[in-house]
Amino acid sequence: MAKRIQRHLLPSWLRNEVKNGQFFSVRFTKRSNGEIRDMTARFGVKKGVSGVGRKGWKEGDTAKNYGLLSVYDVNKITAEGDTKGAFRMIPIENIISLKVNGEEYIVVD
Repeated sequence: MAKRIQRHLLPSWLRNEVKNGQFFSVRFTKRSNGEIRDMTARFGVKKGVSGVGRKGWKEGDTAKNYGLLSVYDVNKITAEGDTKGAFRMIPIENIISLKVNGEEYIVVD
């Protein structure tokens, strides 16, 4: 049976529960088209990071300022090994469920 986690606790809970480099799964609704997406992701990946930030963001802005979770999508690595396009932002308010350390969690408001 899946455990429940409060949405407002999610960012800090994830950072404590998921160590850098550890895999986890997340199901969320995309902002752009409302499609439900499943992703296997990781935190703490540094390869391919330019340090410039996202286009349109002001200096000092972070994903947290925009209600986003910055992750590395492990399914987006190309056959040539290009990892540059594998970084993704997940809207925290659209996360439906997670699987961390073999445990499934349902996100509730």
